[in-house]
Amino acid sequence: MSFFSREESINSGEPIELYQFTNGTQGWYYTSSADDIAYLGNDYVAVPIERSEIVVTREVGKAQLTIKIPKSLPLALTYIQAPPDGQTLLQILRYHVSDTQYLTYWTGRLTAVELSDSDGTITCDSDFTLSNGLGARATFAIPCRHALYDAGCTVNASAFSATGTLSSAAGATLQSPTFSSETNGAWAGGSITITVGGVSYSRMILTHVTTTITLMYPIPGLLGGEGFTVYQGCDHSLDGANGCAKFRNTENHGGWPWKPLVNPWDGTSL
Repeated sequence: MSFFSREESINSGEPIELYQFTNGTQGWYYTSSADDIAYLGNDYVAVPIERSEIVVTREVGKAQLTIKIPKSLPLALTYIQAPPDGQTLLQILRYHVSDTQYLTYWTGRLTAVELSDSDGTITCDSDFTLSNGLGARATFAIPCRHALYDAGCTVNASAFSATGTLSSAAGATLQSPTFSSETNGAWAGGSITITVGGVSYSRMILTHVTTTITLMYPIPGLLGGEGFTVYQGCDHSLDGANGCAKFRNTENHGGWPWKPLVNPWDGTSL
């Protein structure tokens, strides 16, 4: 019997699902089967996993999928320690016992993880919801609207970066002599990239004072002694000490620095 014949049959279907979560080079693979399954070079671990019903609808809020897994699984533990960078994608493959045809059943991206005493509940949005989002729009505001180092900004990230080795790491606080190569605050708003255990991590830098920086989130497994690349930050001002002038890039400032601070149309006298 074909896959679709089994799907539509009353008592011949024995569906098994493979759950493939990926984030960059990281991957977590689980299956609803009673036994582990090897497929296309990946080992899917048999775990207690359940999901909500897949609904085909034009309402974005109802196109979500919720998945419940044990909190002890590596995927859940990753979100307990520190959320990974970028988007975690989900692909669900489905097949039937005694059948060799695997079909992509659902694709989407992870949007939230809630942890209880024993379980982790994962919420995912379908890929179809991407078409319902608003496009990027320019806003009438004083700060620059461009993301640092993007196509609108045009600044070359490597020209404002440095490499070094961590002398110590305690949670989200990192130390290295390399950080003191720039004035206080120069790295704030920037990022640092570090590879730990073969996995590359990137974190936003919140504060910078001499040889110390503080990250938005800690990096799991970081002990000190690791090499890194750090990138300077920008406060999105036109001529501030940490703004476009620092990058010699005022001509590409994407804001309106002379925007009136008082709205002339709100009915109050100027």
